[in-house]
Amino acid sequence: MNELENQLLQYLTEKRGFSNVSLSRLGGKSSNHLNFLLQTEGKKYVCRVSDPTGFNAENLTSITDEYTILKLVEPFGVGPAVHSVDPEGFSVPVLIEEFLEGEALKIVTFEKLSAVLRLMKKVENISLTEDQFPFRYSYRSYAASIHGWNRRLEDAKKLLPENDFWDTTLAAFKEVIHKASLVLAEHESSLEAQEPVFIYNDIHGENIIWSDTKEEPIFIDWQKVSRGDPAFMPAVFALAFESDGEFSREKLFSWVIKEYGTDQRLFHLRILEREVANMLWVVWAALKQKKEVPFKQVEEYDRYVRTRELVNNFSA
Repeated sequence: MNELENQLLQYLTEKRGFSNVSLSRLGGKSSNHLNFLLQTEGKKYVCRVSDPTGFNAENLTSITDEYTILKLVEPFGVGPAVHSVDPEGFSVPVLIEEFLEGEALKIVTFEKLSAVLRLMKKVENISLTEDQFPFRYSYRSYAASIHGWNRRLEDAKKLLPENDFWDTTLAAFKEVIHKASLVLAEHESSLEAQEPVFIYNDIHGENIIWSDTKEEPIFIDWQKVSRGDPAFMPAVFALAFESDGEFSREKLFSWVIKEYGTDQRLFHLRILEREVANMLWVVWAALKQKKEVPFKQVEEYDRYVRTRELVNNFSA
C-alpha cells in the first residue's frame, strides 16, 4: 500500500467506523479519481476518492456532486446505489457506493449493444433540470461546443514550444475547426428546436458494467453528466464501439440511428462535433501530462485525417 491508501484505511476504520476492513485498488480509465474495493464484514463497496494528481478535475463533476446525481438517479436503476459521501473528513473527498458484481463490457455483440441502448433510453427519460443539479456541461447549442474547441486549442498552445512542427499542426487543426464551425452554425436552429434531455456523457466499455445478477448493463463513473442534444448519447455510443466487433462504422451508425430512433441529421452533426473535440483532446491531454503526442507529423495523426475527411464531406 502507498501512503494515500494507508491513510484511507486508517480513516475508514477510525473515523467512519468500518471494521475488519480490506482495501485494494480497482482498475479503470478515470484520470481524476481513484477507486478502491472496500470489503468489510462480508460486504463490498467501491470507495471513490478525488485524485490529488488528476489533470482534468476542473472540467468534471466533483465527488460531492457525483453523490448528488447518483442519489437523484438511484430510483431508475441506471447507476450504482450510494452509501455515503464525506467532503471534508479526509484529505480529499470520499464517496462510498455499491460494488457491482460483474465485468466491464468487453465482448461486444448486437444483443449487448441493444441492452446498452435501452439503458441510455432510461437515462434520457429521467427528468432532471438545472434547478435540481448544477450541470457543468450543456449541449443545447453547437456554439458552446465551438467555443470549447477554440478554448482547448488555446490551452494547448500555451503548453507548446514554438517550432515548425507545431506551427503546421496548429494551422491544420484551425482549418478543420473553421470548416466544422461553419457546418454546425448552419444547423444551430435545428438543435435549439430540440427538447433537451438528460445525458450521461462518458459512454465507453470501461464505464459499463455487465451485471452478473441482473444480466444487464449499468453505468458507473458519473463524473460527466449534462443536458441537451438527444443525439449526443447515441453518437458517443457509436464512436465508442465503432472499432469493436465485426461490423463496419457505417453499418453500426445506421443500426444505432434506427435502433435508438434518433434524428439522422442531428446524429451525424454530433458525430462531427465529437470527432473534432476528440482530435483536440488527445493532443491536449498528452501535453498536459507531459507525454509525447501520438504522431510525428500531422498527416500521420489518424484522428486528424479522419476528422478532416469528415468535415470536407459535410462541406462538399
